[in-house]
Parts: sequence; structure tokens; C-alpha cells
Amino acid sequence: MNLHPSLLPRYRGSAPLHHVLLNGDTRSGVSVIELSKRRFDHGRVLHQEQFDVDDTWLYKDLFEHSASVGAEAVLNVLQDFENRLAQARPQDSFQWEPSLAPKVTKNDKVVDFAIDSAEMVRNKQRAFSKVRCMLQGLDVLITGTLSPLHEPVPSIVQEALRNAQPGAFVCGPGKKVLWIKCADTHHANKTHGSAERVLLPVTQLQLPTRASVGPAAFLNQLSQLTHLK
Repeated sequence: MNLHPSLLPRYRGSAPLHHVLLNGDTRSGVSVIELSKRRFDHGRVLHQEQFDVDDTWLYKDLFEHSASVGAEAVLNVLQDFENRLAQARPQDSFQWEPSLAPKVTKNDKVVDFAIDSAEMVRNKQRAFSKVRCMLQGLDVLITGTLSPLHEPVPSIVQEALRNAQPGAFVCGPGKKVLWIKCADTHHANKTHGSAERVLLPVTQLQLPTRASVGPAAFLNQLSQLTHLK
């Protein structure tokens, strides 16, 4: 018997939790399965438990919730093991589309604003806590973001970045949020308005050898480095 932190056959592999967040899934779960003699993560399902994924969760939040739900699922199976085994179902009888969740790499933690939408960058930051990008030619870590789908974009920010290239940024009123222009993908955006998808609200950033700080302090540090150049 094995516990897998996904709704199998979705996300077979070593990094299901990362891929849940990278894909922006709003629903996940755990699967208690038989061990397959032929292939990993292909055994019959003894029990599945679903739950909603909060869009504020980072990897550690999803990990902790999955572990808690998984522990209870395993206990439920053990308490009624013979019946669960008799009623075990092949994975292809479930509604979930089969997919793989391969091990993540350093490249997965890199952001390219010319390619990645605001939502994609947000999902990467949720999955890895820190993602690497280039801002004004400097290597920067983004360590905190807000949802680009739910955070209202100030009109002054929209106007400032309307014709800007991806990677351009401006501080919002109060200097608590740094808005970064991202790729305008083909999804952007019939239902939410393009600004919410194209502009990423960032709350924490980190320059090399510096601590993670808010937008106001980040801009001060950036100004000092630019002046030194």
C-alpha cells in the first residue's frame, strides 16, 4: 500500500505537489493505492480524498494539508482494509486525465517575463517560494506575490505600463506593491480584463547578497546599485 499526494492517475511521478501549484489547480487530493509490481504510481486505488486548493497556499501549505488528509485516508483504509481491497478500482476508471509530475529542476524556478503570464509567474512563486528573474539587468528573486486575478490594478499603474515591454515595472500607490509587466498570452483575458493577467503584483523581492524586502526598500536598493554603475 502507498499514499500518493494527487488524484491519480493525474500527476504520476515524484513532484505532484509542485505541479498542482504550477498549473494553478483549484482542486487536488490524495490517493491510497496498491503497489504495482510493474510501474510506480499505477496500482489500483483503495481510496481517494479530494480537497480545494486555496489560491493563497504556497508549497508548504499544500504539503501540510496533503499530509494531514493523507494520514486520515490511510487510517480509514487500514480500519476497513479487506473491504477496501475488494472494492479497489483501476486508475483509468477515475475521471482525472492521466498526466506526469516529473522532478522539478532549477530551470523551472526561472521567470521570463516575455514568455510567462502574470498568473504563471505567481504559480511558480507559490510552488518554489522564490523565483529568479531579471529586472533592469540585475538578477532578482521574487519572494512574495499576490493573485493577479484578484488584486485590483490601480488606474495609474495601468496607464504607466500600458505600452511598456515585459519586465517593466512601477510601484503602486503607497509603495506596498510593485507591478511588473508580464507576457500577454493568448489567454489574456476575455473574462477578467487583460491588466489583471498581464500585470503581476509583487510584495517581496531580493537582490543578490541582500535580504528579502518590500517594494519601497527594493527600489531604494536598486537605485543605489544603478548609481554605483
